[in-house]
Parts: sequence; C-alpha cells; structure tokens
Amino acid sequence: MWMSPWGYTENSRPDDFDDQNNLLADAVAAVVAAYGTNYTHGPIANTMYVASGNSVDWTYGALGITYSYAVELRDKGWYGFSLPPRFIEPTAIETFEGLKVVLNHIL
Repeated sequence: MWMSPWGYTENSRPDDFDDQNNLLADAVAAVVAAYGTNYTHGPIANTMYVASGNSVDWTYGALGITYSYAVELRDKGWYGFSLPPRFIEPTAIETFEGLKVVLNHIL
C-alpha cells in the first residue's frame, strides 16, 4: 500500500488530495511495472483503516509537507516484517522505482 493523508478520518480529503493521489498512482504504476506486484494507493483511512496520530497526517497537517506518504511493502501478512531473503531484492527494486517517480516530481 502507498498511502497519503488523512488517516484520522474517512470523511475528509486534504487540500492537496488530487496532486497527492495522482502522484501515488504514478508511483504505484512504476512499482507494478518492475515485477507485477499489485499495490493499492490512497488515503490511509480509506486504504487501510482509520489511524489517528500517524506521522503522515502530522507531517502534512502540522509541517505542511505536501508529499507525506506511508508505504507498506509487498507482504500480505504471510511473513510479517521478516520477508524471506528471496523477496528482499525485488521488494527494494520495485520500491525504488516508485520512490524515483515521487522524487522526480518533487525535484
């Protein structure tokens, strides 16, 4: 999952939602192109669950950082936070492809 603000509510969108969401869509497309791994994207509360007090909401709302995102890597609950070694390199490569899209947009 590639997620943006807001996490604290499902009923509101940040002022920069369209820009944030379009960039996430482009980043996820780059991730998928690397190995075909499917990722979802969108606001934290709508993509995962309502999560108050998260750093993405804080960096966007309090610090004004437009491109405040959270990324959950490819595991779907089978391995938790301990991926088998065979998944580490592909996960790093596909994540880097998405990050390059975000960074090129910002720079």
